[in-house]
This record gives sequence, structure tokens and C-alpha cells, in this order.
Amino acid sequence: MSDPAGVYGALPCIRCGRCAPACPVALLPDRLHEAIETGREDASLARCVECRACTSVCPSRIDLLGDFRRARRELFAARARSAAAAKARERSDARTERLARQAATSVERRRQRLAQRRSWNQ
Repeated sequence: MSDPAGVYGALPCIRCGRCAPACPVALLPDRLHEAIETGREDASLARCVECRACTSVCPSRIDLLGDFRRARRELFAARARSAAAAKARERSDARTERLARQAATSVERRRQRLAQRRSWNQ
């Protein structure tokens, strides 16, 4: 059997280090892979140029590029959700302030109207 990962998929990372020198932008794909698997965020993920060099040299046949693409998609989606939430929070805060100003103005106008009526009754 010359294809140990063919039928069963990728094997665990053996930390051989072959992926690091293969990377044209000097990333450490094995560390990125570890960060992804442990749920940590790694800023260097955005620098990946998706050349597939790390995947092609991996003796464990780990689809590193596929992992990086999924993680990047999740990272960008999380950032988009965060930005949308921040924008919604800003809109909500602005609305609350506007309603508070309107209420204060309404109370002041009512107070002035009531004061005018008192002067007419006297």
C-alpha cells in the first residue's frame, strides 16, 4: 500500500516541517494548521496566497489550503457580523438619543403651554 492516506483521508500532522520552506510568503503552515484546530485566531492567515505548495508537500496529505480557506471564510464572516452588530448598536444608540431629545422637547413645550393657560385664568 503506497497510499496510506488515500482511502481514509488525511493523517494527523507529524510536524515534519516540509510545509514551512515550501511556503512562498514564509508562513508557518503547520502552526497555522495547529491554531485552526485549537480554535485560535492567527493574523498571518490573511497573508496566505493560496498557492497550494504546503498541501502538495505534506506527507500526511492534510488539505492545508482547504483548512486555511475555511478558517479565513469563518474569520471574515465573524468580522462582518461584528461590524454589522456595531453598526446596529450605533443606530440604536442614535435612535435612543433622538427619542430622548424629542421627549425632553415635548415635556418642555407642554410645560410652556400649561404656564400660558395659568396666566390666562388669572
